[in-house]
Amino acid sequence: MNDTVYYFGLNAWVASPPLSVIISLLLLSGIELTGFKFLNLIGLLKSSSGRIYRMHSIPVGAMIFALALYPLSLFQLTPVSLFRYVGAFLVVLGIFNLVGLSRLLPAMNGLQQGFPAWSWIKENVLAVAILFALFLIAIGPVTNADSLDYHIGVAIAILNHGGMPFIPEWFTSRLAGNGEVLNALGLAIGAEQFGSLIQWGSLISIAAIFWPHQGDSDERKSLKNVFLLASIASPVIIFLISAPKPQLWPIALTTLSFYIFSDHAIKNSSQKQIDKSFFLVTLMCMSAAQAKFNYLLGGGLAGLLAFIVMISRKRTLYAVIVAAACMLVIMLPSAIWKSIVTGASIVDSFLSPLPGGLPGTEAALEDWSVASDFTSKFPFPISIIFPDSFEALSVILGVGWIVCIYTKWEKSSQYILALSALLLLLVVNLIAAPASARVFLEPYYWAMVLCFRSHNLELGKSFNYIRLLIKAQAFGFLLISCMGVALLFPGAIYEDWRETILNRSANGYQIMQWIDQQLPENAVLLNSHRSMALAPRDAVAYTQWTKHTDFSDPGINYYLNILIDKKPTHILLIGDISPELPLSGCFGDVFAGPGSGRLAVRNPMNRGADYEAWLVEFEWERLPDCAADN
Repeated sequence: MNDTVYYFGLNAWVASPPLSVIISLLLLSGIELTGFKFLNLIGLLKSSSGRIYRMHSIPVGAMIFALALYPLSLFQLTPVSLFRYVGAFLVVLGIFNLVGLSRLLPAMNGLQQGFPAWSWIKENVLAVAILFALFLIAIGPVTNADSLDYHIGVAIAILNHGGMPFIPEWFTSRLAGNGEVLNALGLAIGAEQFGSLIQWGSLISIAAIFWPHQGDSDERKSLKNVFLLASIASPVIIFLISAPKPQLWPIALTTLSFYIFSDHAIKNSSQKQIDKSFFLVTLMCMSAAQAKFNYLLGGGLAGLLAFIVMISRKRTLYAVIVAAACMLVIMLPSAIWKSIVTGASIVDSFLSPLPGGLPGTEAALEDWSVASDFTSKFPFPISIIFPDSFEALSVILGVGWIVCIYTKWEKSSQYILALSALLLLLVVNLIAAPASARVFLEPYYWAMVLCFRSHNLELGKSFNYIRLLIKAQAFGFLLISCMGVALLFPGAIYEDWRETILNRSANGYQIMQWIDQQLPENAVLLNSHRSMALAPRDAVAYTQWTKHTDFSDPGINYYLNILIDKKPTHILLIGDISPELPLSGCFGDVFAGPGSGRLAVRNPMNRGADYEAWLVEFEWERLPDCAADN
């Protein structure tokens, strides 16, 4: 491969199993070592919360590379060769990290402050089994519908174009952030599972907040185990772990930030310790906001909480300088880039997921704001707590939140501030976000942190029933995870098994393989399927802009001119070829079909129905006139 040749489709960028898994694990090991060294460098591993910081090495290490690569990608300074050099460097670091078994293997010892790792495993068999099952799911091939749309699709575009692309007609591509750059880093050296493993490592870091250690009493260990199981056995985690979808990673960053500054004990720390913590929290909150627009609010609130503590310690000037410097380095580059490519103001670029007001984007945002991951028979919020069918098991929060009802309110100002941040996050999500469990996972973890750190946790006899309920959910979660392992893990170790799994479970894989057999190499595909990452030819998105843009509006010419520039030669149509379809006046003869595909959605437990698809010649030369011939 070289930087001047385009490679389309996920298969063109991944190494054959099990090599892809090995590379992914070495990358993750390199990321972990980077995070560890950074946290050690700024002196946080020796603090009272050092064991918690230590287990955040993976999300912090990923943050370091995102901070370096994302701004470069925005200004087209990341040729594929750069990603490969960085990837090779991380692999070397990963090998070095693994060779240093004296530090890596007894990680549990460091976490538990001398508590033997094997003893901890024996006392937490269910939690360890769940985390291991989730690891096996994470190293399976990518099948998630969102990931095969833009989380991987944009990563491939970054590699092909040497930087973050601006593809206005592909609306979801404009939601990409620094997480897609990390996915590109993995794909550049064939590591298909790198993005999913970052999510798994981020879950480990969240769970570490609740892990027991040597100094705990038996009652405290028992309580921590309840919170631990509630944190790792929320059913929606299966959905998030199985995809390189940057959600658990930013949630880990904001949750650690909230953890650090939510407890009044922070005010008893030394000023030097608080200054270092504020610096780290500022980096993490802003990085989380760059991963996905959803976390702009959470990152902002956690950062504001930390800022208020700094003011109370009369460190306002320091806090302003650190926040301003991080804003210039982390937040401003993406806002400037979005402003340049869309013509939006800097403020709009900060505050809108699709700035610039391009035709159809407002209608798309309205649709997305009410789009749920699964249609439930239950009303909200019951719909995100209890499943109405087996297929919905992996898109609910579950009953873990019930541990929070045992907390009494505290009167400390720090507790009230933290609670206010949590409630504001929850209320805004209730008003503005879709009714999906994954949207509420961030406040779910924040609530658990606040309750867990409370000094007024009331544990009566009824708590024993709650403990049994959460353990029952965790056991059921483990069984479902084992099903996920059976469905996905074999694809990590053998190429033919990977192919079988992708054909069965990956959204659009079957139909894109058929397209690869039918279309000539130089074809340009107008793609009505959302899995842009699997398109084996140069592809132009069709559905999103045609669905949300009024063809009688002169603004439609913006997208028609893009088609004229990109010259699509064929169009993929799912289902019947109808004269009612947008741009049907530009359709030519049927080129091939019908091909067969299988619908797959966000929910990895929900296998969709079969459908037929057609390849039709597209007469782009007759644009824009033929667009009005419907």
